[in-house]
Amino acid sequence: MISREKIHDLVRLFYRHEFKTFYINSTDGVEFTNPLGVFISLGMTTSLETLTSICDFISSSNKGYLARLAEIRSSRINGQYINAISNLENPHQYRIEDLPEDIMQREDAMKELDILKEQVSMKSSSLGDITENAYKIHKLTALINTLDSSNGWDSHVIQKEGDKDYHIFHLLLNYEEREGVKYRLGILVVNMNDENNRENKGFS
Repeated sequence: MISREKIHDLVRLFYRHEFKTFYINSTDGVEFTNPLGVFISLGMTTSLETLTSICDFISSSNKGYLARLAEIRSSRINGQYINAISNLENPHQYRIEDLPEDIMQREDAMKELDILKEQVSMKSSSLGDITENAYKIHKLTALINTLDSSNGWDSHVIQKEGDKDYHIFHLLLNYEEREGVKYRLGILVVNMNDENNRENKGFS
């Protein structure tokens, strides 16, 4: 049987943030089975690029594993989670639809930056206001440049934190809950030598 602990130790060599591993313990999300593989659930905002890199790392590790992107669904039955694969063909991240009001697309962020620069240049501005706005200009400029350089505006926006700070807001997540069922995008790992399991999971 594939070891969840060994998979966890292997991924930890490559991925330094917190993550979870689950056994796939059902084929249909209704009946429990013996473990069919291990699912790796990384951070909610981990990029597809990172997920794919870890897939490649696991499959090329000479440990006898095969890894691929997958979506699972999890629900509780008698107090225990039952985990089943729900999508192997076209797993995708989940886009947030209900956005907060204080987010800015690139055009909005540039307008905000112009307002801050104008406030700094005003002769009536106090030293405290100038210092505060200079910090905000620096922070907002850095975030805009980050998203510009990574072509990240399709999957990120900038969120204003009160009146004093900004941060990048992720539009795509690797977790979603619908009607009490938890859906996760992550990595499915199976043993290369388990032919039946490999075929069932679409690796052949």
